[in-house]
Amino acid sequence: MIKNRITRLGVIVLVALLWVGCKNMTQSGKPEDKFQETDYLNNLAGIYEALLPRAAEMGRVVTLTLYSDGTCLLAEKDLGQPPKTVAIRYGRWDHSDFPDRINLHLSSDSGAKGVLSFERVENQLVHSGNHFGKDGLTLTRH
Repeated sequence: MIKNRITRLGVIVLVALLWVGCKNMTQSGKPEDKFQETDYLNNLAGIYEALLPRAAEMGRVVTLTLYSDGTCLLAEKDLGQPPKTVAIRYGRWDHSDFPDRINLHLSSDSGAKGVLSFERVENQLVHSGNHFGKDGLTLTRH
């Protein structure tokens, strides 16, 4: 009887260990490395800026701040006299590995929502859409 209880206990422990081990595996069968993912997001987090020329003004500064918790802030400020903030959008960001792309899921105070995608090229984020003009937008990390 004691031998049966020890055997049952051993089977339960074995099943529990297998279950815990399988939870840490991805579908490809490789261990999931959550620390590596966190490091990657921390490496992308930071402040990116660009100066856009404007015909009637001194220009417009676009600043994108990516926070390591997955939130972001995109601000546009005209450099005229006096300087004024034109737009502030906030939201969440994520990335995809191929191509190396950052996606911003943004909202504004007016309630407008949208997604902007940037390709990461070394220390820059490049938006090729026409949201910021026909030349797109290239933000450089500071």
